[in-house]
Amino acid sequence: MAKFVKWMALGLLAGVVVGCGGDGNDGATTGGSTDGGGSGITRSYPSFSLPRNGMIQVTFLTGQDRITRAPGSQVALIDEVELLNGVDDRVPATNDPAFEFLNVVLDEFQSYMRLIPVRFDNANVSSREFTEYPFRVRRLQIVQPDGTLSDLPAPGDPAVVSAQPFDISIRAIPGRYTALQVYLDDEILRYSDTEGLVFDEDKFTLLNYDPRVDAIRGVFSDYLAFDLSAMSGADRPQLSTGQSADRVFFSGDGIGVSRGTGSTSEFELLDPVLIRSGTVNLGPIINGQRANNSYTLNDRTPGNLQVTALTGIWKESKDVVNPTDGATAIALPNASESDSQQLVIYSQDSSGKVVAMWQGQIDYVTDADGVVTGNFAVWPVSTVDTALPNPGERVAGTITNVQLRDGVPVRGDWDVTETQGAWPFPTGGGFSVYRG
Repeated sequence: MAKFVKWMALGLLAGVVVGCGGDGNDGATTGGSTDGGGSGITRSYPSFSLPRNGMIQVTFLTGQDRITRAPGSQVALIDEVELLNGVDDRVPATNDPAFEFLNVVLDEFQSYMRLIPVRFDNANVSSREFTEYPFRVRRLQIVQPDGTLSDLPAPGDPAVVSAQPFDISIRAIPGRYTALQVYLDDEILRYSDTEGLVFDEDKFTLLNYDPRVDAIRGVFSDYLAFDLSAMSGADRPQLSTGQSADRVFFSGDGIGVSRGTGSTSEFELLDPVLIRSGTVNLGPIINGQRANNSYTLNDRTPGNLQVTALTGIWKESKDVVNPTDGATAIALPNASESDSQQLVIYSQDSSGKVVAMWQGQIDYVTDADGVVTGNFAVWPVSTVDTALPNPGERVAGTITNVQLRDGVPVRGDWDVTETQGAWPFPTGGGFSVYRG
């Protein structure tokens, strides 16, 4: 069981492979306005340049104790991935391009990824939730000594691996990427000369289900990154090497820090689990525009060889956030659309680099009349790498005037009621929720 621990931990992360192409940004923006507030506070609300549609990134993570495929390796040909919410709501839509098939080598440590677009034709719909995943493979194949593949006998076309769909808890929202990760190996799925197609549903469930929701759980895998290089080293979070981070990353489900870009960069995921081995890269310039930036998380196999486990995308805040004058406040929802959201409050210079930042959490409360209010608490961004931040640096306050779309917050007002430490911002303002 120990050989699965790291891969199971990576399953909690918000990270999967995305191609180097652009994100389909249609130039749409959300939020954005300024309202006069009481007590002399001017409340401004940032807006975001995000596409209207969402994406679900499906990743198959394979292997248990082999590194590369060899003669005798079995391969699952997967040419259909479908996510359902009842009978009529499903993705991909019937008019989407066909899912490009994947040859998934079951005993090889690899990741196999595809994107599923999720359309939001109704601007008033805030999210689409999917609850069922029918797991199917077209056929099983075997690697021949010359490297070619030949089919193994299997019932049906396609072979329905499980009679009933598996439970999933995954939500897509406009402008964001949601990860669905499926662990698969040659103990879970294989062909036997005596038994035919063998599928170990118990092990599949053990490796893939999140016991908190009793389902395969989706998380946001796209990160909003903030350039901290204009801040002093003492005011920035530290990497495990002791060096100051020059970027901090928030997704709503996870937090990371990095230093540098390219092959020599360092990227560490701090939450929900600590992974210290990774890199960040700037996207290539295609037709005069920069494609998606990417991050990579690495893992070590049982043979102690380093392999790429997961990658995903990140966006520079200056490229997608239309900030407000003075302090800009952004709330980031999680993929469960819970009543808690990450919160960042920051100011930046004319180049878009952060000069001051505090981060923490909003907790919303809905009263009997359906009015949403809440509370927030934040700490200096330098404490983001600390499990127990200094309570003497805590700033807290209230959330009011929350505006909803389809029942979820999209913006509101914040006011400080408790100040500790050197608070560099006004005592109130407005915030917007990071979504398309």
